[in-house]
Amino acid sequence: MSVPNRPKVLIVGAGLGGITLGILLELAGVPYDIYERSACATPMGSSIALGCNVRRIFEQIGVWEEFVKLSKPTFAMNISNQQRERICQFDFRGQEE
Repeated sequence: MSVPNRPKVLIVGAGLGGITLGILLELAGVPYDIYERSACATPMGSSIALGCNVRRIFEQIGVWEEFVKLSKPTFAMNISNQQRERICQFDFRGQEE
């Protein structure tokens, strides 16, 4: 559903932010194009930590329940350099859900 007289939005980057913006624009009926320099997605062997403000966006686009179902609890997070040497660690044990 496209709304007349709306400018077309150009999204640069098909990461989490770009794809989420595309979904929100789709729901609002705003035309958009997403541009990504990589030809394909490749697994990186890493995880992603999301802040609590992401819940509202995921609920709005209808993916929250599936996200929670597929998620795994995290009790600690290691930050490493390119040589995979630990720079620091965050311990989440004892935190409320």
